[in-house]
Amino acid sequence: MFIDCCLERLKGSQSAPDSGRRTGLRQRKTCCVIHIECMDMSSNWKSMSTYAKTVRSHLYRGATAIAVFDDAQARGLEAYDETSRSLRQRIESELIAGSLLIEDICAERSPEIPQPDICALCGRRLPPLTRDHLWAKSRGGKGGDNFIWVCHPCNSDKKNMDLFEWIECTAGRKKPVPIWACRRYLFNAWSYCKTRGLLDKQVKKAGSLPFKLRSIPSELPLR
Repeated sequence: MFIDCCLERLKGSQSAPDSGRRTGLRQRKTCCVIHIECMDMSSNWKSMSTYAKTVRSHLYRGATAIAVFDDAQARGLEAYDETSRSLRQRIESELIAGSLLIEDICAERSPEIPQPDICALCGRRLPPLTRDHLWAKSRGGKGGDNFIWVCHPCNSDKKNMDLFEWIECTAGRKKPVPIWACRRYLFNAWSYCKTRGLLDKQVKKAGSLPFKLRSIPSELPLR
């Protein structure tokens, strides 16, 4: 798994100089190659500051947040640590370089998919469930698999909010982060923008979108 490989490389780079000198040199060389690839890729945007204003950058930010969240959950963390910060930088660099794809991070994983009678947002078994749109229907979020099954309380609570808006609003209530729904949301957003040639457009020139790019977080809360 990509995340595991990244962690091993990061841990190796922190090993003692005498015991892993050759490994450390190889890792530094690899990092340099990735950095150069990032610079080549970013030349299409003239500068990284221009890239930061694109639709692509917002989606990469969200994918990175999901990957770092996955790692923190796997390690049982209650707060992000130094390894999380290093991993965040590495993942975004590899996304920009093209050596990692959003599809690698956001592909749905069978163990995460809720059972038919379990709410995708709160994880409780409160039938009957109702269909809720990840991107609000009132903003054009119709069709496809832009929906999840949720309980009546969560549906009423979320109303017509975007998924990530709802996650931010419920942060103080320590509701579990619906990571499976986050993956579906981001994968759908990426596919929507890619098929319409919007990825490298600046956000303000991308037109009206059925989801809120600015609500996509750079960090998901560990609850």
